[in-house]
Amino acid sequence: MFLFFNFQYIPCNVRGFLADYIEEHRNIATTFKHKRTEPAILTYESRSYASDFKHRSNYSKFCGSAWFEFSNDYALRAGDRVVFILDNSCFDLKVETFRDGERILPLPSVG
Repeated sequence: MFLFFNFQYIPCNVRGFLADYIEEHRNIATTFKHKRTEPAILTYESRSYASDFKHRSNYSKFCGSAWFEFSNDYALRAGDRVVFILDNSCFDLKVETFRDGERILPLPSVG
């Protein structure tokens, strides 16, 4: 399944679905006593960011220092699209980033 949304805040039509998906994976990780219970963001370029996900009654968003690092590494700005690929065979959230229909690559300084 693919979820598309811009920058940090998640549209209402996918908030609940994404929150349920993440909560299910948290529960599985807790049940099996994994060290990490929060899914990381895994990019197309195999970069990983251990971002925090907050789900509240009026908003859902990714936040924290790892999300800030991810958004800086890809120079994300308002209007960019982040595509989340929800894959039950993987604990992490696979993502692809786009601007004006073109894939956004990490900045050259990221290495």
